Amino acid sequence: MNKMPVDYYRGVGFFELKQYDKALEKFRNAREFMRYYPTIMNNEASALYMTGMTNEAESLYLEIGNIFPNYFEPQVNLLSLYA
Repeated sequence: MNKMPVDYYRGVGFFELKQYDKALEKFRNAREFMRYYPTIMNNEASALYMTGMTNEAESLYLEIGNIFPNYFEPQVNLLSLYA
């Protein structure tokens, strides 16, 4: 078993269904339990971007980069956002 909150998986499901508002809600709920889990933070930032909250997504990607400098996925996503 892992310690990933169930709402993280719900968020992934909603994201795959292109229901980004619901995905964002679930990723935020998951972060209440695991505040600084980089995968949850990255997926929340992706959902923010997909719901049109680009500035918030950028801020979260930058925060992830500061906390977890060796976690490259948010850095790639940030580059995509800038492109």
